[in-house]
Amino acid sequence: MTKKEFLDELEECLRGEVSEYELADSMSYYQTYYSDEASLGKSEEEISASLGSPRLVAHSIIDAHGIQSVGETFEYSRRGSENTTEIFGEDDQTQAPTTMQRIGHIAVLVGGIIVLAGIIYLAASIFLPVLLILLVVGFFVRFFRGY
Repeated sequence: MTKKEFLDELEECLRGEVSEYELADSMSYYQTYYSDEASLGKSEEEISASLGSPRLVAHSIIDAHGIQSVGETFEYSRRGSENTTEIFGEDDQTQAPTTMQRIGHIAVLVGGIIVLAGIIYLAASIFLPVLLILLVVGFFVRFFRGY
């Protein structure tokens, strides 16, 4: 598949499904991608094959557009796709957490809960038998003190 065929089919699939801005941004991204990969010596057919079906790419863009937060942009670089998220109205240092960061936070929270549960279980398995023995001994000491 040539660059033109890929881009035409991608545009056809995206038109009416995403905003004009998102359409233009996506088309610009893939035109830049083709140019950069071609400068590395790849043919249009190789680049198209590496990208896969334009319909699947469009589907991914439509899905991603549906869950993108306001102000989120995707930028292409030679090293790959970099996701930068900014919240309008905030200073430049404030960024909304990405999906991977949210998953990481949840994993740390779940891990902490598991560690805490393990500590409680370990403490209970050591201290409950000792406490039970002390209660039994205390009962017998009080019971037999009267004789």
